[in-house]
Amino acid sequence: MLRQTGNLGPAERWFSIIAGLGLTLASFARGSGTRRALTSIAGLSLLSRGAAGHCGMKAALTGEAPLKEGLQDQWSRMRSGLSGVTSRMGDGGLGLMGSGAKGINSMEGLYTAELQELHSAESQLCTLLESLGASMQNEELERELRGYGTEVRSRREDLERILSSTGANPRAHPDQGMQALLRETRKMTQVSASGVRTAALISSLQRLLHYKIAGYGTVATYANTLGRVEDAARLAEYADRDKGMDERLSSIAKDIVNPQARIQPEGGAEAAASRPH
Repeated sequence: MLRQTGNLGPAERWFSIIAGLGLTLASFARGSGTRRALTSIAGLSLLSRGAAGHCGMKAALTGEAPLKEGLQDQWSRMRSGLSGVTSRMGDGGLGLMGSGAKGINSMEGLYTAELQELHSAESQLCTLLESLGASMQNEELERELRGYGTEVRSRREDLERILSSTGANPRAHPDQGMQALLRETRKMTQVSASGVRTAALISSLQRLLHYKIAGYGTVATYANTLGRVEDAARLAEYADRDKGMDERLSSIAKDIVNPQARIQPEGGAEAAASRPH
């Protein structure tokens, strides 16, 4: 029995899997090449939706994520579906994996896939930082996040350059781990009363940073193994910068935000408590 792992319930996931399987099989029926390709893409997209238990469009429509992020997520899955159609038609397979990802059978392939996920993670984080805007209750935190947002945008472009230089599609692998962490970040800002919301946000942002630090450390090691010394140094530098950002957030939380949150009155928490956690 499928369990609810994202924003889709078991019934929705089963429906997506069954409908996706039907469309994928239907793509092998007679018809124009374009029609068969579009049917197969739609089928693979639904299979991916059911397998992952998450729908970017539903997240956008329910307010769980910004519309831009939901559309980007859905478009990435459609592009992945197209990639899966192309590769599996060549192999003569049915393409039922649902993610559109080819099997990883080399260190080069593993390195590329991890870089694609980091590119996706930075793109998603960029959207979050833009959505926070000037809503911060702490000027120092707002300044830090504004500067970090500029760096993330530049970093995303650099990752795209590295991937494009190898002929890889930078958007082929949506990072579902980052999607889950971002959902948790938004949830915490919704369920936390105003007096502790900034503290909760910092905590969530640090989880995102730790996730990326591990990712950059891994791909830097892979790059060194493959003899990509310059890329390895750049990727390791990104990990160090994220560590620095993590330390600055810890300092802001320890010296300013947490002490202020500690003395905030508990009034107003009722509204936050009424929201689903």
